[in-house]
Amino acid sequence: MGENGALAEQSADDQETVTRLNVIAPMRLTRALVPGLLARRRGGVINVASEAAMLPGQPGGGVYAASKAFLASYGESLAAELRPHGLRATTVCPGFVRTEMTRGLQDQAPPSIVWVPVERVVAATLRAFAAGRPLVVPGAQYKLADAAVRLLPRPLLRAALRRGA
Repeated sequence: MGENGALAEQSADDQETVTRLNVIAPMRLTRALVPGLLARRRGGVINVASEAAMLPGQPGGGVYAASKAFLASYGESLAAELRPHGLRATTVCPGFVRTEMTRGLQDQAPPSIVWVPVERVVAATLRAFAAGRPLVVPGAQYKLADAAVRLLPRPLLRAALRRGA
C-alpha cells in the first residue's frame, strides 16, 4: 500500500496506515519469528521494501518511501544480528512490479522498461537469500539506478525528482 499526493493533502489516518503496514507489521512479525529461528538455528527472514527506499525527497510519496527506507535499514541490521547465528535476512527492493498495488500505474502505460516481472523479483530474492546477501535490487535497470543514486550528490537527486526526471 502506498499513498499519493502532497503530504498536506493526505489524511493522517492514511499516513498512519501506510506506516503500520510497512513498518510496524514487519517489525512485529519479525520479532515474533526470530526467537524460534534462533532456537532452531536455521531459517531466516525476507522483507519486501522498495526501490523508493533508495531515493531522497520524493514528492507525493514521502511516507511510503520513508517507511520502505526504514524497512531496508531494519533488514540490514537484522541480517547483521542473525549472521553470527547462521541465520539469514534479506530485504528485497524492487522497482515497478505488476501487482494489484500497481494496477493504476499499469493502466497509465509507463514504458515496459520500468517493469520487472514478478517471477524475476522472486528468483533474484531467493538467490540473494541463499547467498546470504542482506539487500537485493532486482532488475538491471534498477541496479543501474541504485548505483547512480549511491554515487550522485543528494541535492542533485532531489532536484531531479522535483522535475520528475
